[in-house]
Amino acid sequence: MSNTAFSWISYYTELADKLIPYRNNRPKLIDQITRAFTDASLEMPSLDNGAPTDIDPFTVFGLFNKMKLKDDKRRAILGSIGVRLGVTAPMPDDFDGVPVLFPMSATFYRFEGERGSEDINILWDIFAKALNYADQKTAANASEFALAFDKAFVLPQVKWKLTMGLYWVRPYAFINLDNKNKSFLKKAFDLYLFEYINGKEYLNIVEYIMAAMSQGEEEFHNLPELSHTAWQEGKAQESEPVADENSATEAEYSEEDNDVHYWLYAPGENASMWDSFYEEGIMAIGWYEIGDLTQYPSRNAMIDAMKKLIDNSYPYTNASLTTWNFLKNMKPGDIVFAKKGMSAIIGCGIVESDYEYQADRADKYHNVRRVRWTHKGNWETPQKIAQKTLTDITRNTKLVEMLTGLIGAVAPQGEVNNETDEPENSSTDTPKAYTREDFLRDVYIDGAMYDELVAKLLRKRNIILQGPPGVGKTFAADRLAYSIMGYKDPSRIKMIQFHQSY
Repeated sequence: MSNTAFSWISYYTELADKLIPYRNNRPKLIDQITRAFTDASLEMPSLDNGAPTDIDPFTVFGLFNKMKLKDDKRRAILGSIGVRLGVTAPMPDDFDGVPVLFPMSATFYRFEGERGSEDINILWDIFAKALNYADQKTAANASEFALAFDKAFVLPQVKWKLTMGLYWVRPYAFINLDNKNKSFLKKAFDLYLFEYINGKEYLNIVEYIMAAMSQGEEEFHNLPELSHTAWQEGKAQESEPVADENSATEAEYSEEDNDVHYWLYAPGENASMWDSFYEEGIMAIGWYEIGDLTQYPSRNAMIDAMKKLIDNSYPYTNASLTTWNFLKNMKPGDIVFAKKGMSAIIGCGIVESDYEYQADRADKYHNVRRVRWTHKGNWETPQKIAQKTLTDITRNTKLVEMLTGLIGAVAPQGEVNNETDEPENSSTDTPKAYTREDFLRDVYIDGAMYDELVAKLLRKRNIILQGPPGVGKTFAADRLAYSIMGYKDPSRIKMIQFHQSY
């Protein structure tokens, strides 16, 4: 590890410092970046619907930290931006251990018309608080950082990407928690990370890793060396040939996979259900004959049920992959391209819910997920696309880029659905505060019982609420969680239905 120079760190760190003065002059920053791309004779990437009107500092770093961006172009972008902003550090000779974004997910904000009015301000706030804390690790700065982290992490299109951005700007102070690093931390430190994390927990993880490295038993001695080691271990797997988009298997997926996935989806035979699903704000698949998909512990169990309940003469290889992916591997935040046949895209949207089984539907599509459809139209594809009902195309980056470009190029002419039913806490707003007093007002439990419930939950990690259906157990559990988190955010609560086979 001593042979690795990490020459990029001084440049990235100084660039972060140079961005701070633009916090309250973002039009000037956009102008500088646009000119930098012109100086480098490179095309400015799409950062919004049309010309960008606002930008956050992490998205600036995302401009040159993209997957498959060659080092010569990366240096060209870096150099041009650096000249414009006055960076004096030498141009990096290496980018060892620098995590990169998927090109179609390179902004830390949703495009104008979809993002909340404060989203980009929140990102600037955590950026500034991160630099303050990294440069002066006081208790006050740690507390301010943690509060800013909590607001930024829950923004749509952020989550774990936030830790990557923090690592870019201060790599000796913050750890990147993308999939490669999380997998590596599990192996190296027996450290398991789940779907969400708050600012205090994040700082505790950094402190824990720092302390472990200080013992001198590891081959890495700081966070950049750790990141580089994790990158090297994951490089072999990353370089494996990409399978055809029709050949994905259950084994390709991991429950720890928190990155955005991209899906091709057929809304009924020959898109017969598209108008209906678009109006309802859902996507749905068939195979209603086998009932609620959550009762099946494996894909093989689904195959057995299909053979027993539908037709024993079919292998159901593709059908079971569709139902298993729809249940287990698709998640809120994923991007769905609705298709018709093998040569037309008719819509695009963002998954907004976990799996739901709706047995009372009048049609045969009982397996449902809610989707915020953002585009509706008809775009002919220049190449044939998968014929299956549901296909994960994430690893086929060329196809994803083609489809995203196809939709983006004609998006203004497409029909955009802006009428969505808002949940308790709108995904476009900062989460609303929720306190002990709010819980006591909403739930018929006295203060002493509330304090006892919280104490037991924090100590034992589980409690059992007993009672017949309809008395408000789920309502109370949700609000108990909100009160402990300190704000309402339904996306941080997961409902799991237990069966004997679970």
